Amino acid sequence: MDSLEYSIEALEAKALFYGKQTILFVEGIDDPLFWDQFITSLNLEVHIEEVGGGDNLEKIIDKIVDEDANVYVAIDRDYIDFYDEHVGNRRNHQRILQTYGHSIENTLYHPKILNEVIKSYVRLTVFDETKEIDSCISTFESDVRTLLIYDILSNKLQTSKKVLGDSCMRHLKNSKSTKLCSEKIQKYIESLELNFSEILIEEINTKFNDSNKRLSSIIKGHFLTTFIINLIKSYVKKFRNKEITLNTDNLYSEVINKITLISNLDEYKHYINECEKINYA
Repeated sequence: MDSLEYSIEALEAKALFYGKQTILFVEGIDDPLFWDQFITSLNLEVHIEEVGGGDNLEKIIDKIVDEDANVYVAIDRDYIDFYDEHVGNRRNHQRILQTYGHSIENTLYHPKILNEVIKSYVRLTVFDETKEIDSCISTFESDVRTLLIYDILSNKLQTSKKVLGDSCMRHLKNSKSTKLCSEKIQKYIESLELNFSEILIEEINTKFNDSNKRLSSIIKGHFLTTFIINLIKSYVKKFRNKEITLNTDNLYSEVINKITLISNLDEYKHYINECEKINYA
């Protein structure tokens, strides 16, 4: 987006250009198709536009919060639930929609959705490994807990250290594994030299325990991706004895149209409720 588009008039006029009633700005290339599923289900006349990054989205949020721009944004929740209350209050605006978990990937990687992806690869008409997939994710959640706490605190306290990053590969037992290596994790944490107090760590632990969300919803979405790819591959190897090629683009294509598989869950209803904020009457 160029600088002209950041005027309130330019932002508000974009929807009319596309023959829609209003506009929803989203952060990245993966977001429009995701949010469109809920927008479409509600029959809303909304143009969805990707702005090419979080910094651009924040500028539009400034226009909404500070100047009452009549446009909408959909933003990743990130770790906002673990920050101080005044930080989160900025996002509690009728025209700011938020993801259920850290990002859209956390929802797209639900066990029910993954089971259907695997089913298509193993070529079986009857296939239900949902409980086993859920168990694998639970193990991952347990093993990543300390890393997640350190990543939340590092972000909250604005240190320069990125704990989780965009991939869990370095922490896996090997490149094909679905298991995290505790020794690698411990050495990595020590190398960061982040000496958080036990009080701060326990505060995050308490929030985990009090939350109605599982850790796989709170973890950075991109960090999960390599684990999810390996998980799918492991099931294909087990049931079909076949090695498959699967990258992040393939994975997105596999999961994006399966969101209605979880339409009975609170997670899905969250997105419906968020999109129902859109009002152009």
